[in-house]
Amino acid sequence: MIFLAIHTHLPENCIIDNPEEIKKFRAALSEEEAIKNGCRLISVYVSPTEHVDYIIFETKEHENMLSFLKPLIKLGITEVKPVDEWKKVSNYL
Repeated sequence: MIFLAIHTHLPENCIIDNPEEIKKFRAALSEEEAIKNGCRLISVYVSPTEHVDYIIFETKEHENMLSFLKPLIKLGITEVKPVDEWKKVSNYL
């Protein structure tokens, strides 16, 4: 199943001025880390001025999702929504 994780954090929790934290965060949201946690990373988008990250990934197990998103969960609020491609869903309608 494909998921969209929408992560928001407060400006005071932002890592933008901390190169060491950025390096850790980049590693945490890497393809290698996703695979290690039983996920397939599709893409990551950010809106730095809004302090919002959008992570699109695939996994079959709830536990894998939680393991992969753990670094985000520690920094702020992370909503996770199941999603699918419109062209696939529209065939069922």
